[in-house]
Amino acid sequence: MKTDRIAVFLVLGTLATGRSVQVTGDTGVLKEPARFLEGRLVGGEDDSYYDLPGLSSCTACALASMVCR
Repeated sequence: MKTDRIAVFLVLGTLATGRSVQVTGDTGVLKEPARFLEGRLVGGEDDSYYDLPGLSSCTACALASMVCR
């Protein structure tokens, strides 16, 4: 079930990015460096947690590479 949620977020992120580029014509946004979020794993019987995520030291060279992952 948690994997399904991640897949939905990946699909929606890709669709939203594609739609934004389609509407605005701004393809430059795809070349912007992108940072990842980092947080602790959800454990046990929990479905979620309410900690604030931090910025990861990992980056993608461009938003396009994150969307295409």
